[in-house]
Amino acid sequence: MTTNISDKPSVSVLLSTYNGHQYIRQLVDSVLAQEEVNVKLQVRDDGSTDDTIDILKSYNDPRITIRTGKNLKPALSFLSLLRDCDDAEYYAYCDQDDYWYPNKLITAVTELERTNEPALFISTYDVCDENLNKLFTYDMKFEEPQRLQDALLYRAPSACTMVFNHALREVINRANPSFVRMHDFWTLITALSHGCRIVTKNVPLIKYRQHAGESVGITPTLGVRIKRLMKSARKGNNERWRQAKEAYDAYKDEIQPDKREILEEVVQYRDSFSNKMKLLKDKRFKTTSTYINILFKVSVLIGKF
Repeated sequence: MTTNISDKPSVSVLLSTYNGHQYIRQLVDSVLAQEEVNVKLQVRDDGSTDDTIDILKSYNDPRITIRTGKNLKPALSFLSLLRDCDDAEYYAYCDQDDYWYPNKLITAVTELERTNEPALFISTYDVCDENLNKLFTYDMKFEEPQRLQDALLYRAPSACTMVFNHALREVINRANPSFVRMHDFWTLITALSHGCRIVTKNVPLIKYRQHAGESVGITPTLGVRIKRLMKSARKGNNERWRQAKEAYDAYKDEIQPDKREILEEVVQYRDSFSNKMKLLKDKRFKTTSTYINILFKVSVLIGKF
């Protein structure tokens, strides 16, 4: 018996595009081919100057909605789209150059439909070259707990691995941050600060394309990761502090006391030397990574966290 489309769970897939004509068709085809769900592809073009919009319009598919706007960069563009997109039961972030396995969304939905409370699903992915040839499966280290302090320090799974329910969308949309490191960090910090249910599955559900033109990527080498973190610690733009302050200002009156305390400790560390020492001595901010711990302490000491 064929299932009526209205009986399938609805998912709004959120795609912020910017000059993505090279790979956009492969991505869109894989999204529209998702099994056992009713997909709506919600696109916000972030000021493309190529033919990305023309390619999307050529589908002439009612499941695709296209919005345009000024260039906000990926993080704020995605959050703008999340506010404006059509309502659905579930939502998923999407990168313009990846490829989704047909069971990506139904795998997430099967886990998320077990609760009506705000919930976030995170999976892993196969890292591929420009031609989508698999290089390796990325280890998300899901055996380690998802903690608010880790997200504030360094750790957030890529947004393209995230699927969440309508209840969490409503929580995210209650804030209107002016600064966001990336939308994956903001989504995870929001979920963790509110004690939301987070489901992790160590199964690859997309092909994550690595190429020179991507705005954010991963590398398999430890050396490059360390250089990135050191550069971030030296930049002096206090992006981790700024992110914590945005979350604290937005959610301080509604989150659990222990989560509010963690945010406060980060927000207030620059106010005095004693606050700085308090943060450095707080064992809750110790991670399983030695080099992350060292860089955290250095960046706090020099006031650049």
